[in-house]
Amino acid sequence: AAGENNDAVNMWDDRRHRWNSLGGRTAGPLVSFAYPDATVGIFARDTLGGLWVNKQNSDGSWKGWQAMAGLRVTRSPAVAPNGDAAAIDMGNEGLYYWTALNGIDSGWSPWQALPTLPHARGNAAIAKTPDDRFVAFAADQAGHVYMSAQRRQQASDWTNWQRVPSPVSDGGLAAIRNSQGQVELYLRD
Repeated sequence: AAGENNDAVNMWDDRRHRWNSLGGRTAGPLVSFAYPDATVGIFARDTLGGLWVNKQNSDGSWKGWQAMAGLRVTRSPAVAPNGDAAAIDMGNEGLYYWTALNGIDSGWSPWQALPTLPHARGNAAIAKTPDDRFVAFAADQAGHVYMSAQRRQQASDWTNWQRVPSPVSDGGLAAIRNSQGQVELYLRD
């Protein structure tokens, strides 16, 4: 079929020592992540800026690509690490949006807008705090880094972006909750 070997998502099967196609057509890098049940998930962006997600079943098979409606994006999303299953991305209009896993059926909540960050650059990071709230990080076009956090667990109410005292960033943001439970932010200067 068209696309199976042209910009398709492929996965190495170590047991069979071969590549398997998961299908689809991608327009940028793939983003892998872990679901809370420790299975693998993959985000892919299509040529029109739509996002798709696929989830590996516990037996190694795949559920199949599901469109994530409601948002066209400029790049692949940043996903919270450690199986926290939340993502942040910039819509085509320059606003940041976030989504989180919605229940055990591996469905995702509708994309929700974060407060406006003037002159946003595009790349972002998201992680979960020790009190189970998500925090997002992003940079503006001047390279200043900002953060916004959920006001309550599972809430769509986020703080306004606040500048983080850091070196000027040239992109490459990443965030993770470390073994002590604290959020660490990484950036390229």
